[in-house]
Amino acid sequence: MKETFKNIIIHILTWEAQMLLKRHKPKIVAITGSLGKTGTKDAVAAALSAKYSVRKSPKSFNSEFGLPLSVLGLQNAWSNPLKWLVVIVRGFCIAFFTKTYEEVLVLEIGADKPGDIKKVAQWLQADIVLITAVPETPVHVEFYPTAKDVLKEKAQLINALKKTRGVLITGTDEFVSTLYNEYGKTLRVDYDTAEIVYRDSLPIGMRFIIDGEVVNIIGVLGEHQGFAPAFAISVAKEFGVNIDDAIIAIESMSKTQGRMRLLDGKNGSVIIDDSYNSSPEALRAALVTLGRIEASGKKIALLGDMRELGKYSDAEHRRAGMQAAHIVDELYTVGPQARILAESAIEEGLQESNVHIFDTDKATEAGKELAGKLKQGDIILVKSSQGKLRLEKAVKEMMRDSSRANKLLVRQEKEWLTRR
Repeated sequence: MKETFKNIIIHILTWEAQMLLKRHKPKIVAITGSLGKTGTKDAVAAALSAKYSVRKSPKSFNSEFGLPLSVLGLQNAWSNPLKWLVVIVRGFCIAFFTKTYEEVLVLEIGADKPGDIKKVAQWLQADIVLITAVPETPVHVEFYPTAKDVLKEKAQLINALKKTRGVLITGTDEFVSTLYNEYGKTLRVDYDTAEIVYRDSLPIGMRFIIDGEVVNIIGVLGEHQGFAPAFAISVAKEFGVNIDDAIIAIESMSKTQGRMRLLDGKNGSVIIDDSYNSSPEALRAALVTLGRIEASGKKIALLGDMRELGKYSDAEHRRAGMQAAHIVDELYTVGPQARILAESAIEEGLQESNVHIFDTDKATEAGKELAGKLKQGDIILVKSSQGKLRLEKAVKEMMRDSSRANKLLVRQEKEWLTRR
């Protein structure tokens, strides 16, 4: 019964979204991939806002529910049937009676299981389809036979391109590059080596050179953060946006919670908050970034399980532990799979007294213990998948000003805060 109700809601919302798009005909940028979707969406929306009125998917509204809700500008009613009735009625009014709508719609599109994107491509018509990256062991690979099957799923979005003048933009990783070569569309994205920007010996952001343009992204770290501005500049060019204006908009955009975001920690430390989600490739990139920072204090990683990896899970956690052992001074882990990571780090040579292992529901305790040890110049990387781990709770314990948690951290909505 619950599944039937869910499918009815999705069907109605999707129909309303289709009607709204037919009436107003906005330009559409559809973004998918296994890395960097949300950051890319935010950067693309920022760049295009220099010339157009833009609507983007809020947070990670990229599911079969989230996509039509994004189009309609409505909120998730979660498990409340009466609220869903209100959402449906409001959606009908918006679809058929609104007089104005944004000029450009920037949508993040995810795929948790086979067939998700194929369904979207049946009703969404995009001016640009942007596929960021699909690594060797992508997130959600548990639900697909191989990583190549994940790529095939993402590639379904190409079918959503408008038949005339539709543009495919892809990243340059090995898997996604094959899509560019196979489908022969016009643009690929690449960017030069990035560098970390410091102030008072502490990292404050990244500097990139993209198509000859200098772009400073303050408040986040990681070479992979160049993904987003590079894609955004390419999309801006396609839409005729002045590049200088686009860069200013990208540099001034709000940073996405829980994605390599820099936060002030206790006692003059710095937190790299990447607690929204985790995958093998993203964790590798985050650890590489931590390794490249010039830190006056300790380099510390607080890592949780990487979920939905299926048969690849143990091997990927062991691989991450081996990498971490050569980068961090101290390692904290939360969750059973992360325990494998910790044990691997010890086997690789990290001193056992510098490894601290916590159970799945002990994120707060891990944060408190670590917070009590932080000193000036310490750099703490926090990264984990979602589920019951909730490492944003640990981040809150380590923040210099925890009263700002509701504005700076992920999963601070009432529905998350009351969930066990």
